Amino acid sequence: MNRIASRPGAEERNEKVRAVLRAATGPMSPTEIARTISEEWCCYGGKPSGATSASISPVLKRIGAVRIALAGKWALPCLALIQPVEVARDEFGFWTHPDLPSFDEGEGEKYNAWLAEQGIRVSMSALEDEPDDHPAYVAYFDNSDVDVSNWNPAPPSGDGWFPLAIHDTEDGPVFCWATRAPGGAA
Repeated sequence: MNRIASRPGAEERNEKVRAVLRAATGPMSPTEIARTISEEWCCYGGKPSGATSASISPVLKRIGAVRIALAGKWALPCLALIQPVEVARDEFGFWTHPDLPSFDEGEGEKYNAWLAEQGIRVSMSALEDEPDDHPAYVAYFDNSDVDVSNWNPAPPSGDGWFPLAIHDTEDGPVFCWATRAPGGAA
């Protein structure tokens, strides 16, 4: 097999490195990137053990990756990752994370792309799923009290969950939780 013929073009190599950095849990060294890609053009024999930084370094410069001082690692620039913040509910108990972009109805694809770019996954807690005698359930569904300030559902099991939004829907209030997806952004 002709080694040159199997080598992907510059744009394809650029995109492979971008994809690895987007999915990374933090900055990566060129060798770590090559090991993740594990193809002939960046690893001798196409195996992770043959990873070399020589073919990755020029790609990092072409795509405008940022070198982290003293660490010798690289990351994509200008991606502000959403982080946990203090929740300050409004007078009805609702809240939206200040760094959560506004998505209109029907923009599910755009929302899902943002989640993937951020490296997070979400889980919803719905007030309608609480026991019928839960004080917030009784107040909202039985007494038509729209104040859900006293509703504080537990986060999903596992580490790293933080509030993303508390908002009303056609089916009642939901509490949206977020966490970094395995292999997602840091």
